[in-house]
Amino acid sequence: MSIYNKVAGNYYLVTVEPDSGNVSSDNVTIQTHTVKIDGNLTVTGETTTINVEETTIEDPYIVLGNNNTGDFPEVGIIAQTGTDELAGLRFNSGTNQWEVSDNVDLNGTGTYTAIATATAAAPGGNINAIQFKSGTTSFGGADYFVVDVANSAISLDGSQTLIQQSSAPAAVANATVVYADTPDLGDSGVYVKNDTETDEIVAYKRARKLALIL
Repeated sequence: MSIYNKVAGNYYLVTVEPDSGNVSSDNVTIQTHTVKIDGNLTVTGETTTINVEETTIEDPYIVLGNNNTGDFPEVGIIAQTGTDELAGLRFNSGTNQWEVSDNVDLNGTGTYTAIATATAAAPGGNINAIQFKSGTTSFGGADYFVVDVANSAISLDGSQTLIQQSSAPAAVANATVVYADTPDLGDSGVYVKNDTETDEIVAYKRARKLALIL
């Protein structure tokens, strides 16, 4: 049988000390199957503890740091990943980036790594394009470099600059290493190194001169 208690004005349920009438530290416990609140719910205090196996929220967005006027430059979520281990996800308003950390304190303090956002990266182009960085510009993914997985190849749409090396690189087993160094008799400055040989590629004009000499 349902019971309805109608009250005009606010309704207060307060635990008090029997002798003094002052507010006590006693708890109010409601033991039932389901508690429904048909209206808004406001919870005030310093700590809110929810001890359930599953929490379902229909709202598409959850607001953290409500009424924050700038006192909290970083706002985020902390997850307990072990007995004494905490991970964090926060938004850093100073750098305008989302950041993650696998080791934080309960107050969110820790060393964070920025997540790539629109301000940090601008990927685009083919899904197999290699991201590149030109000067001080952000990383991108245009089709200047494209990976051909089927043929184990990379195509390059543009020039490639080989910086001169101070010493020949180490050989790679079952492969040929291409690198740049000071031009020698071949006049090209482009060298190849494999398991057994290190030699300079001969430039076309140099090859013609050598052919005339021979």
